[in-house]
Amino acid sequence: MNKRKKTLDPALPNASITCWYERTLRRDIREMSREVITAIQSVFNETGMANDASPAVHFRTLLRQLTTRWGRRFNRLSQEIAKAFYTRTQGHTDRALIVQLKAMGFALDFNMTAEMHNASTAIIAENVSLIKSIPQNYFTQIESLVMQSVVRGGDLGTLTQQLTEQYRVTARRAQLIARDQTRKANATLAVIRQRSLGITKGIWQHTGAGQHPRADHVAASLTSPKGV
Repeated sequence: MNKRKKTLDPALPNASITCWYERTLRRDIREMSREVITAIQSVFNETGMANDASPAVHFRTLLRQLTTRWGRRFNRLSQEIAKAFYTRTQGHTDRALIVQLKAMGFALDFNMTAEMHNASTAIIAENVSLIKSIPQNYFTQIESLVMQSVVRGGDLGTLTQQLTEQYRVTARRAQLIARDQTRKANATLAVIRQRSLGITKGIWQHTGAGQHPRADHVAASLTSPKGV
């Protein structure tokens, strides 16, 4: 007679959710960067850095307008993206666990418990904050680059290269946010669902996702069960 499996498979994050999250952020970052670079080039060409007595005033006015516009845009997007991210992640986590439980001979559906509700609030709030920080960090760096260019007398070619590199930096940050948040949210929701089933122990499994893993994490991987 076959023995019933007693250990669940690892609760792995869904790569398609990570890709969707990153792609959604990158789309708006790309649009923001294009508008910013085009607007800066336009002011640069219209004012003439060598002939205008106060180019910094023109750029500060422009950047203030762009910061406000894109800050509002990302504030709105942050709510939409964070809520959609949570819904997708919870759906994946629940489906993956239900499939395993059915294979083990259990049939059940999950409800929105108080602990899950608290988790949803926390996950959405954290992601809203991270998404809002994207234009904040971006425009801080953009203003610094533009003002440094003004002080040096202005070189549109060099400035454009620097602005393009800042887009790449911001896009890489979006990738990091998507990967990190997908892993964290998936792990949090999986643990809550497992606890609701009476599961009290789990086996630590080091993912190897970080570039500089902690030695104690690697050593503890796949060893004795720990409390969840």
